[in-house]
Amino acid sequence: MENTEFIVPESISYFELRGNAANYRNLKIKSEAATTVLNGLNITTTSGTPLDISSENVTFNRVNISSTGFVAILRNANANVGLYGSISMNSSNGKAIVCRNTTLSEVDPTISSSLSVVGNIYICGNIAGQNLLTITNGNIINISDEEFEKYAKGCYQVTFDANGGLADTEVKTVYYGTEYGELPVPTMDYYSFDGWYKESGEVVTASTVFDGNTDINLYAHWNKNNPSDWVPAIEVPNDAEIVNEKWTYKQKETTTSSSNSKDGWIRYDKQRTSWGATQGPVYSDPSNGVRNVWSESYVTSSNYKTIYHYYRFANSYTGGNGSYTNYYPNYYQYDFDYPLEETSPIDGHARYMYWYSRSNWTGVYACDPYTTQEWVSDNYGTRWYYQDPVYTYYYYRYVDKESSTEINPSSTISGIVHWVKYVPKNANEFAPQEFDALILHKESQKPIESHDGNIIIGTENLSVGKYQTWHFTRNSDGTYTIASHADGKVIDLEGLSTTSGANIMVHPANGGTNQQWYIQECDGGYNIVPKCSPVGVMDLTGGKTDDYTNVQFYHYNGSLAQIFSIRILPDLQQYLSGNK
Repeated sequence: MENTEFIVPESISYFELRGNAANYRNLKIKSEAATTVLNGLNITTTSGTPLDISSENVTFNRVNISSTGFVAILRNANANVGLYGSISMNSSNGKAIVCRNTTLSEVDPTISSSLSVVGNIYICGNIAGQNLLTITNGNIINISDEEFEKYAKGCYQVTFDANGGLADTEVKTVYYGTEYGELPVPTMDYYSFDGWYKESGEVVTASTVFDGNTDINLYAHWNKNNPSDWVPAIEVPNDAEIVNEKWTYKQKETTTSSSNSKDGWIRYDKQRTSWGATQGPVYSDPSNGVRNVWSESYVTSSNYKTIYHYYRFANSYTGGNGSYTNYYPNYYQYDFDYPLEETSPIDGHARYMYWYSRSNWTGVYACDPYTTQEWVSDNYGTRWYYQDPVYTYYYYRYVDKESSTEINPSSTISGIVHWVKYVPKNANEFAPQEFDALILHKESQKPIESHDGNIIIGTENLSVGKYQTWHFTRNSDGTYTIASHADGKVIDLEGLSTTSGANIMVHPANGGTNQQWYIQECDGGYNIVPKCSPVGVMDLTGGKTDDYTNVQFYHYNGSLAQIFSIRILPDLQQYLSGNK
């Protein structure tokens, strides 16, 4: 008869159930007979009320009943309950019996009989024969007619299935026709509770009226916590669940051009790669320090002398007679660089005296042409030729890039920000855009410190704690402005330098890109990279970790001197007070 319910109608005058002292699980008896007798029954129930009796006369003969809810409802306005032997009624939830006026008596005065109850008895009226009644872990509680009707309508168990979460209450008793009342609020990591639901999908709230006739299971519904916006990974709360990630970074691009300027690019070098067309000649030195110049001599003018030309026809070159015509067989020409003295003409032809010896001369005649010019020497000058240099100009720029896979720093990649979207373990537990932290050299675990306007490696000295703690404020591009708690000044790359060895200091905030720093993941720590010069990072001078070593800017090289840890301080004041 396990999981069996006996329903006895009002038309039955006498109902008796004999159990032969056996054990019965989840046996329910609902009797409206005039007389109900229960004999030798051991009943254990985990749902519902095992005894619901409206009879005027009731006999319990060696009956033991345990229930997680009410054990018995006695509905008759004046119930006579006879006891035979030891009777026990045990409620694990502390609510054992609900009844109206009830009289307890012994069926056989010769047999010692009693009713032992664990839990409360709720009575609308009085109990007579209380000498036969023992109550443990409970009391007799008087209730009104209205309250009796509420209890009598039914007492049921609600089991809360947290559906993967945790609820501080697993079971609750409810009564037919009444509100569920306060319901537990379960929790589950990374989810928000959406309410309790019946198996049918109907939602149940504290004000929902219970209208069932059986115990019921309620199931927690959950909504995955909304993911955060994109935030730098350094800000993610502990135990958050990462649901998406990306990396933004600066990609260094280079190019060349024949132009000495290029929009959007930074010129970092120029090299002469050829010479231009030859120019010249020019007649003054065109050298300007960069041109290819050469020179040559050239003739600016020449020097000449006048040669006088004479002739005659004669038998011989010298001596004898001669003529201006070919009267004589031979023609002779005489050239002098001076004119000969003219003498008496012959037949109207001018005649000149050619002294062929100191005392003898012969007549000669002017040739046509009479004179010619003979070169003697040249005059020289210098002239120049040149070529202008042809330059190749070298440029670089940083281009914003994004990747869905991890990016590592290199000579051409810097300013890396690891962004994530995450689901917080507890709803609305989202990261702030600012936080307090220590900046520690990863290898030595020594903090960096603001010191007389400079940045140095400090020591674990609480008296200077405020000089070693920093307030990080995130900018929209993922960089941070990092302010000292000592005076509010921010970490600053002096002069927006791009040169290794440039100083890093603290300076009043001005919004400059030399005061905005990328926190770039590297080998289990971070590079701290200035936005104005992403080619380099924060670095310990000389790679030293001695106290008071200066912190400088240096081109990225992946060394331990460039890797830092950032220890976020959830409670700055607690840290400064010495409670680390």
